[in-house]
Amino acid sequence: MFGAARAAFPVVAALALAVGGCVHAPPPRVEASAGIPGSGLASFPWRQVEQVLRRGYDAIASRYLEPVSVQDLALDGLKGLAAIDPAITVGREGDKVSVKVSGRDAAVLDAPAEDDVLGWARLSTLAAASSREYSPAMAAADPEAVYRAIFDALLVRLDGFSRYAGASKAEDNRAARNGFGGIGIDYRGVAEGIEVTDVTPGAPAEDGGLSKGDLIFGIDGQPVAGLSSHAVLERLRGPVNSTVSLSLRKRNGREPLEIILSRALIVPETVTLSLKGGIARIRVTSFNQRTGASVEKAVRDASARLGRTLKGIVLDMRGNPGGLLDQGVAVSDLFLTGGAIVSTRGRNPEANQSYAAKSGDIGETFPLVVLVDGQSASAAEIVAAALQDNNRAVVVGTTSYGKGTVQTVVHLPNEGELTLTWSRFHTPSGYALHKLGVLPSVCVLDVTEDPDEVVAGVRSGTGPTAIVLPLWRAVPVGDVEARRALRTSACPPGRHDEAPVEMDVARRLLSDHALYARALSLFQQVAESH
Repeated sequence: MFGAARAAFPVVAALALAVGGCVHAPPPRVEASAGIPGSGLASFPWRQVEQVLRRGYDAIASRYLEPVSVQDLALDGLKGLAAIDPAITVGREGDKVSVKVSGRDAAVLDAPAEDDVLGWARLSTLAAASSREYSPAMAAADPEAVYRAIFDALLVRLDGFSRYAGASKAEDNRAARNGFGGIGIDYRGVAEGIEVTDVTPGAPAEDGGLSKGDLIFGIDGQPVAGLSSHAVLERLRGPVNSTVSLSLRKRNGREPLEIILSRALIVPETVTLSLKGGIARIRVTSFNQRTGASVEKAVRDASARLGRTLKGIVLDMRGNPGGLLDQGVAVSDLFLTGGAIVSTRGRNPEANQSYAAKSGDIGETFPLVVLVDGQSASAAEIVAAALQDNNRAVVVGTTSYGKGTVQTVVHLPNEGELTLTWSRFHTPSGYALHKLGVLPSVCVLDVTEDPDEVVAGVRSGTGPTAIVLPLWRAVPVGDVEARRALRTSACPPGRHDEAPVEMDVARRLLSDHALYARALSLFQQVAESH
């Protein structure tokens, strides 16, 4: 099975298979006569590495958007060992896989069947372990460096959105998506420790009396001066309902204080509400597990505070990189009485889903303008396209990012995670967002553009949308060049962030019922005429 290791390795393989991957199986014995020194494997955590690679290879082969062989994954991944030591080369020669360090054979291994997940995970493990005997860099590398080298190399060959995260980064990712146990402060490092720069309303820090400008110099009896931001973060975070002790000095105080706080679930805020001139601006910066509920609360607050004087809502998603699919669906549903929101299509049967709106939400009746730019992606594009295709909102800005794929997150045995592309978004009108994006109803070509000219284009019906929309909804998803040409021709994607021109146009639309109706009907007429 693996060259000169044949005599010992099949016994291990049979034992592992018989008991479902028994963790008590001894490591495979490797004989030096095969050019694979036994010491490299004996000191290597082969069992752990094999489990992680096996889980990763299996997940990619079964879930990735396009078919990919396990053999190709493993060979592409092993070439990534050169990131640890450029002297390492891996090649396939007939039914053998060779591992060389500076041209010298470290291993010559029998290649498993093309889609043998366990076989390729074991071969990859042996390849990494055997190179340690000849490569000081590999000998010094921990398993995490091996995972990163292998997964980074194979995933970059797939697409730009699939990626690997080690245990620490994966923990940060989960915190951003789902929240974390913490006390609810922002801070910056100073000479004596950390200075509180913001306190989350309703969080344990606020309940405990912390405020902006307070100095924290100790956490759980340990000084924090000189610690990195990440090290401080690790001390502040912990299980929900666990306690943390802070040594601090109030902003205007001299005497040190000791307080004990109980950690709560902290979900980063992604939604802010501002009111001006009878118009509610709801800014959404990303989509985590509370975004849908936060947008609904913002709509309720705006309605309660302005009542009948509320002219309409601006949903500002400029610069929004996206996030959780279900939250994009939830925000769309909030403003729709019915109709399709989005569908996803992929190779794995579980990737094929359709989402539709239900009636009865508070946001269904207010006039609505959506702001997007070239950095609005993923879930933000789902919302913009759903509201536009259902003729529910006027989309203002530039063409969006065109990140029209769905990623699934796979948890790995090392507490890391793989984020894998496994399906594509399709809008209610049927076109795929991938590498195309959402074409705004009202295009703002430049941040310096005169709002009067933009509005004049709406009144006259002479905008780039009317020319390009028919092609936009017809271009095949595989015609990458045609999609690129469309994106850059009519309303090129730009980074507009907080540019005032889009908000100015939105206010004019929502303050003039006839103008707003004109903008809505213009886009719909063009869509229906083709």
